[in-house]
Amino acid sequence: MNYLIRALAFLGFFLLLFSCSEQSVSTDDSFDGVELPDGSIVWINHNSTIVYNEKFEIRRVHLDGEAYFKVVSSNKPFIVTTKLGEIKVLGTKFNINSTDDKLEVEVESGKVELEVDDQRKEVNRGQHVTYTKGSNNIEIREATYKFKIWLKELEVELKKLGKVISRETKKLGRELEKEGNKLNKKLKKLD
Repeated sequence: MNYLIRALAFLGFFLLLFSCSEQSVSTDDSFDGVELPDGSIVWINHNSTIVYNEKFEIRRVHLDGEAYFKVVSSNKPFIVTTKLGEIKVLGTKFNINSTDDKLEVEVESGKVELEVDDQRKEVNRGQHVTYTKGSNNIEIREATYKFKIWLKELEVELKKLGKVISRETKKLGRELEKEGNKLNKKLKKLD
């Protein structure tokens, strides 16, 4: 019965999202970063999707896959919904990895509250929790911060992109300078 209620709530959330203007960010074999309307930052891992209301009056994000969140403080709650449960943010930096049958939350700083199948667990800094569908058990252990591996890969990609942009900007600047010189020569001929 509780599963049915959760499924209906999940369906209601999506209907609310679709009736309002929503933003959806998906990744395939790449990473992406999003600044939410409240200033919170989300780094999205490969093959993952986040969906949120464009106005963000209710600070709620739906996640399918893995993302690292850096949530700004507010008097409004920040909630991440997944297929298996909800994570209520109490001001923090944390990672969530959500699949069809497993939900993992790891807190880097601050704390969150995980709610799955009528169970609530507060997850503090340095803790990792895992819930597997059908187990009716939330396991808590010390965080390993494996998400930092893909965040480091993202950082490397961003640095490479920055170098490419810088190189192309310089190249474009030289080409514009050449074209400007040609234009000046033509203008001088007109005098």
